[in-house]
Amino acid sequence: MNITLSTLTRALVLALALPLAAAGVRSAKAKTSAPQHPINLNSATVTELMQLPKVGMKTAERMELPRENANLN
Repeated sequence: MNITLSTLTRALVLALALPLAAAGVRSAKAKTSAPQHPINLNSATVTELMQLPKVGMKTAERMELPRENANLN
């Protein structure tokens, strides 16, 4: 059995990288929990909207845009 150093190095890097990648997935899924306090969707800022599960910056900006364009005064 002829195992070269580069093959062994690749195997070692892969063995170390897989648990780190799985930890990243777990931390991303951790954001799916609800915020600690209620958020008023009619007056929430982008930052507050991003606290909602599965709402990122682009989604929060799209939610805020119609409110900015509406003349509710």
